[in-house]
Amino acid sequence: MIQKNFWLGILAMMLIFTMAVVGCDNGHNPSPSPSTGDSINGIWVSSDSVDPELFTLDNGNFEHFLGSSLTTKGTYTLDGNNISLTTTHVHGDMLNEVESFELIVEESFESKWYPAADIQPLLQALLQELQASWQNFQDLYGGYISEDEMQAINEMMQGYFDKMFSTQTFAYSVNGDTLTLTFDGEPTAFTRK
Repeated sequence: MIQKNFWLGILAMMLIFTMAVVGCDNGHNPSPSPSTGDSINGIWVSSDSVDPELFTLDNGNFEHFLGSSLTTKGTYTLDGNNISLTTTHVHGDMLNEVESFELIVEESFESKWYPAADIQPLLQALLQELQASWQNFQDLYGGYISEDEMQAINEMMQGYFDKMFSTQTFAYSVNGDTLTLTFDGEPTAFTRK
């Protein structure tokens, strides 16, 4: 069971680190520049009734929300029908939503924005705690993970970290109060709030 929780924890961390452009309204009312017509500036809410996302786009800056959590913020640029989002910060509230972190981290993340430079040492600390936890599991239950497997986990998490803070480009269109963003060929509609 512990080995299953271990791998579920790794999977959940990988998914969190790929959420650079996912979010939702949590009652926080950001104040972007007023916008009308086909301008991209504004507060945009997805039509997903289960877990709606919310983006604020304001003259080259964005914030993103998912569920009741702030997730990411950064900058954006427009080029024709494309929007390029560069995440500069990840919010501690989003990281606290990942239950698997509780398996390897005793303290919660603070409710603040973490820039990439601050996340990198935290990621390394998480990996060290993960390695120590796995060693304890091996000692107690006779489980085994090789150095090569631990290195692969480290490289995988580093890859997700690098992707989280990289620039991601998506097709977009604005038609009145509807913003359509296309993620991996799947369009998602957002309505201006």
